Amino acid sequence: MLPKWIGYAVFAAASMCGCAGLLRSVESPRITLSDLRIQEIRHFETLLEVDLRVVNPNDFPLIVRGVACDLVLNGQHFGAGVGKEEATIPAFDTGIVSIVVYSSMIDLFRGFLRMPEREELAYSVKGSVRVATEGDGTVKVPFESEGRFRMQPSASEKVRTERGLSRSSFEARHSAG
Repeated sequence: MLPKWIGYAVFAAASMCGCAGLLRSVESPRITLSDLRIQEIRHFETLLEVDLRVVNPNDFPLIVRGVACDLVLNGQHFGAGVGKEEATIPAFDTGIVSIVVYSSMIDLFRGFLRMPEREELAYSVKGSVRVATEGDGTVKVPFESEGRFRMQPSASEKVRTERGLSRSSFEARHSAG
């Protein structure tokens, strides 16, 4: 006769194998910079509202519980921010998550002084999103997005992109990483 603990071990192993087949395969969401606006200018810092586009490639909704990121323009650190507003991104769809990025006036001036007068700026956004898991847990998903955007003011103070579309702030050509 087998010891009792072996029976429990076999039962536990069989249970885990059965549950593993029920777990879904989860693809990481892709996150890119969508928009950037100056929210407020203070004596020692500037607050920027940053919109991140979250692309959900999964066949179930993703619940974003938080975001943290760093913003770099033309190779210079420009600011950092976090956001805790919850957002649900539907299956096979996209959504916008807005966060506030804080930039010190020193970083802001340093960045602008080093930017030559050109129409195209390079950006990089690097950080992580917290995505809800079953129960009350979250999982940290890192992301990095970089690209370039062109600033070409028109008569109506809009910005035209390389694709000929216009938006009130800017639109970027992304290469998610």
